[in-house]
Amino acid sequence: MDGGTGSNEDDITVKLQEIVQVNFALRAALQKGASLKMVMEDWDFLQIQVAQLMNGDTPGLVKPPGAKTGTRGLCQRLKGKQGRFRGNLSGKRVDFSGRTVISPDPNLRIDQVGVPEHVAKTMTYPEKVTRYNIEKLRKCVVNGPNVHPGANIIRIEGQKFTKNLLYGDRASLADELKIGDIVERHMEDGDIVLFNRQPSLHKMSIMSHRVKVMPWRTFRFNECVCSPYNADFDGDEMNMHLPQTEEARTEAITLMGVEQNLITPRNGEPLVAATQDFLTASYLLTQKNIFFNREQFCQVISIMSDANEHIEMPPPAIVLPMRLWTGKQVISLLVKPNSQTKVLANLELKERNYTSNKYMCWKDGYVCFRNSELICGNLGKKTLGDGSKQGLFYVLIRDHGSHEAARCMNRLAKLCARWLGNFKGFSIGIDDVTPSVELAKEKQKLLQTGYDAANRSIEDYRHGKLSLKAGCNAIQSLESELNGLLGKLRETAGAECMRTLPFHNSPRIMAECGSKGSALNISQMMACVGQQSVSGKRVPEGFVNRTLPHFLPHALHASAKGFVANSFYSGLTATEFFFHTMGGREGLVDTAVKTAETGYMARRLMKALEDLSCQYDQTVRNSEGSVVQFTYGDDGLNPAYMEGDDRPVDFHRLLEHIRNTLPDRESPALLPFELRRLGKQVVQRPQFQAILPTGRKFLIEIEEFLGAVASEIAANRTGCGIESMDKEVKTYALKLEKAFDDDEAASVLKSKSNAGGETKKEKKIQISTKLEKLAKPQGRRRLIKVDAESNDDTEDSDEEMSLDLTTYKRKGLDKVGLPEWEHARFKTLEARAEWSKRASKEGTSEKEEASWLLSHNVCRITVQQVEKLLEVSLYKYNRAGMEPGEAVGAVGAQSISEPGTQMTLKTFHFAGVASMNVTLGVPRLKEIINASKAISTPIITAALVCKTDERSARIVKGRIEKTTLGEIAVHIKEVFARDQAYLSVKLDLTAIEQLHLNITARSVRNSILNAVGIGPRGVLRLLKEQHVLLNARCPDKLRLLAPPNYKGAKGDTRGAYFALQALKAELPGVIVQGIPTVNRAVINYEEVQDADAANSLHLLVEGYGLAEVMGIPGVDGLHTTSNHIIEVEKTLGIEAARELISSEVNYIMSAYGIGIDRRHLMLLSDIMTFKGEVLGITRFGIAKMKESVLMLASFEKTTDHLFDAAVHSRTDAIVGVSECIIMGIPIPIGTGIFKLLRQVDKPRIQQRQPLLF
Repeated sequence: MDGGTGSNEDDITVKLQEIVQVNFALRAALQKGASLKMVMEDWDFLQIQVAQLMNGDTPGLVKPPGAKTGTRGLCQRLKGKQGRFRGNLSGKRVDFSGRTVISPDPNLRIDQVGVPEHVAKTMTYPEKVTRYNIEKLRKCVVNGPNVHPGANIIRIEGQKFTKNLLYGDRASLADELKIGDIVERHMEDGDIVLFNRQPSLHKMSIMSHRVKVMPWRTFRFNECVCSPYNADFDGDEMNMHLPQTEEARTEAITLMGVEQNLITPRNGEPLVAATQDFLTASYLLTQKNIFFNREQFCQVISIMSDANEHIEMPPPAIVLPMRLWTGKQVISLLVKPNSQTKVLANLELKERNYTSNKYMCWKDGYVCFRNSELICGNLGKKTLGDGSKQGLFYVLIRDHGSHEAARCMNRLAKLCARWLGNFKGFSIGIDDVTPSVELAKEKQKLLQTGYDAANRSIEDYRHGKLSLKAGCNAIQSLESELNGLLGKLRETAGAECMRTLPFHNSPRIMAECGSKGSALNISQMMACVGQQSVSGKRVPEGFVNRTLPHFLPHALHASAKGFVANSFYSGLTATEFFFHTMGGREGLVDTAVKTAETGYMARRLMKALEDLSCQYDQTVRNSEGSVVQFTYGDDGLNPAYMEGDDRPVDFHRLLEHIRNTLPDRESPALLPFELRRLGKQVVQRPQFQAILPTGRKFLIEIEEFLGAVASEIAANRTGCGIESMDKEVKTYALKLEKAFDDDEAASVLKSKSNAGGETKKEKKIQISTKLEKLAKPQGRRRLIKVDAESNDDTEDSDEEMSLDLTTYKRKGLDKVGLPEWEHARFKTLEARAEWSKRASKEGTSEKEEASWLLSHNVCRITVQQVEKLLEVSLYKYNRAGMEPGEAVGAVGAQSISEPGTQMTLKTFHFAGVASMNVTLGVPRLKEIINASKAISTPIITAALVCKTDERSARIVKGRIEKTTLGEIAVHIKEVFARDQAYLSVKLDLTAIEQLHLNITARSVRNSILNAVGIGPRGVLRLLKEQHVLLNARCPDKLRLLAPPNYKGAKGDTRGAYFALQALKAELPGVIVQGIPTVNRAVINYEEVQDADAANSLHLLVEGYGLAEVMGIPGVDGLHTTSNHIIEVEKTLGIEAARELISSEVNYIMSAYGIGIDRRHLMLLSDIMTFKGEVLGITRFGIAKMKESVLMLASFEKTTDHLFDAAVHSRTDAIVGVSECIIMGIPIPIGTGIFKLLRQVDKPRIQQRQPLLF
């Protein structure tokens, strides 16, 4: 109210009143025949009022006196964040929601949320009365709204009104309750709620949990679920929503449940996993010196499941002098508490503290699980944390489902929290970061060494002796070198801290297990804070020629340019503190600016991609039905199911898992050639052929993997002394097979007997028997595994072997006379004799000999194992297929925009070239998705035809880089002779030769004549051929006459003088060689891994002109690329631009260590290019991509789109996501992709149709 009198009307109401009043006044004036001036004044006023009714910000209108803002018209009601579209239609305030502060509670399951009783009594669920729940609901009605579990309202079936239980006789209402009534009961344990934390950057920012009603006033949940919400407990608040229908509850728990979202669709890594305290406790629990007696062990294993689970105690690790169990056995029980649990986890990985020697690592850093038993290793972040596809939880999710992984996580949370709190204890204090005397001495030594090296470099720079880096001047080279030197100091100090700290030091434990911090943090606390940087460089000179008044002008030493030698423990000096705040301030400002930028970018991405979904024909289409991709990601697979590096199956881990779970010691082992042959046959099977054509890559991977295993087996066999047997046995087996197939057994035997010369009939039979036995699987098995307990009479005896071999060698048959397969058979006997000789020499029995063979044959693989591998691989491939209806666009947009907040620095040095910066991070991402025509750092990477010759690289560099006349001229001077005035230009032929430039006086003359006027005077345009003269006797000189028609009449000497001056000013800027749009080119050395090979060279060209660079002789155009998308599209076409978009975004993300599945990047590049041109994801690009008026109005320029649509009489089909939400219709994505119609009335009897003829 305005001062207690009158009323505050809406702006539009006031405007309507004024329009009506002016209208009446105008009509009255016209009827009375008022003067034209008065009528026109009323008319203009009416026009202004109508304009302001439509748009209060109409330009050119005077604001009402005293008004801070203009009138709020209809346009202002519609547009903006608070307008109708964004504020009331696309998103709105809702009922049945609550918000409060969050707290941690490791005793809750990961899919539970602790809800305060006060919230539970306010938020209700309408439950229909049935015969199963009527008694429960009667108790709720009796309890009423103030006692939990109670009820607030009853809706009687058939009556329109409701009954509030705050008043009235609740007992009688409870008795009258009948089936069909609806009771709005309090929220109770087990109810399904949606839990959300803002900002909602990806789909895991809102998930469904099951309620656990608890006392006090905060929402509580398990800390494992902090990662997807990006939540911490320093005062964060979260929102809760209670779905009101059974369908909503079902969809929430099925699609949005925590167990269904343990893995991020961004790259398939686990997101819900152990954090901080849980990792510390696991690390401490699995130390080698942790032992429990029976009483302690029983207590520890019972707390992990609240003593509600049957646990089978393992045998003790130490039996005498007393029975003791280890901490590792506790972890084994945590994964598999009893034999009824069919969880068999197999994994091996290197933890952070791994040094060497695999299983025998002295720090116990190699983690090995065999069939759910922890054999060795200290568990840390890589095993139990998020973001690793090698970890325990990921293996459980992939092999045994998310439910088992969640159960294991629940046990771990309870165990770690309680063990750390009640048994072990863990704290950190100032004494943990007090440096030892040894560390202080080492630090001083390190700093002195670093300072000396830095001072030497500064002295070299001052005396001009510093060697320059590629593309850098002296000061840039010095800064680059000092940055490297001083940066290493902190790293070395950190390593020294870790070396000197005791094993029980708390910061060290946290850094090693990955729960918090790193060696760098410990180094800053104890040893040295290190170099402070501003914009990626040392602190710049902010005062006159110095960083602070405390230093001399142009001081370059470490402490004057931001190096902080003190630690946080010792305290910083005044100048160090100032430099440290400069570094910190940059981070804060960058974060604040970036938040707004990434938020807007995320909104644009989402609007562009929101309506893309996978269809039943495997295509990806938008809401209008336009095809964006024919197959999602070219293979139709879901990124969330990628196990390996962009593969649906991690074959190596799967094979190890199968070897451990399915040992299969009795079946014959496959020889390498058999395994390869099996690999080729497998891909021809019908079930594998059914996944073509999209699964072609997968089939090739299976075949290649089996081939790699075969090669490994062959290498191991060679190491065991079974040299070249693979080839020989293969040849023999094939020949024998062919012989039997062709029914030529007799002739084969005959050839064998003739080869022997004096072989007797019995010998002939003996050889054939042995050859047949070799051909059978049992015989082949003997090549791989010696059956130590065999009493088979047909086995070769040592005497027979030696007799055969003696005959073989005595007759010289090893050189001539025998067929290839016969040689193979004797080679086998030779190898066997060698083993026997070794066994007898070492005095070993046959059983020990067999174990020796087995121990050297870890690569053994059988047919049964291969078949299991193929069966599981095919199942995993089919499971990884993208389901129809999946909102691939929305998920892709979130996957790209969500990591944007993690990008900090703006620029990076380009591929080791210190002087060439490349824009990265959010600014570069903005350039790409905006499809900017001008980018901040355009760089062309030019491959060279001759990659190893530096001289030829310099020649090509000279051809590309623009060279001006001023750079290669000794002088450009005026000459005034008696008859004429001219400019004399002398070229520096020595410099031209040293720079390998192809420039002569004639080429310079041509450049001058072809040059467009580069200065403001434009005198070069007036030059003709007769004005530029060459000197035949002096090849390094040119003469330029003043053009006569410059600034004055013909023969005007004053005009000629001014022409000469203008020419002298403009000539140094004439480009005589190179590409004008290129700023510079730098030769870059690409490090080659092979020590013998020479370093590979390529050019980095700064500037535009991809087509020109590709056409330069000496440049390999096929392998030349640019980072400018629009230029690549113009030069190489839309396909190249599409490829470049995804590769550039991937390059940005990988620079910050962020992994995004290529399928999301492909979708982004496809949506930007599927119209045939590169469209940026801006208001202009989206307007070209989309047809829907409502969608465009809900994005930007609301009123413009609405007016335009009204003028052109457009219609909207209401099929996209934004339009459906605005209209309150289910969206045609996900469960809404299909429409089901069912006839519910009496079925009609089908009438018989008459015949057509």
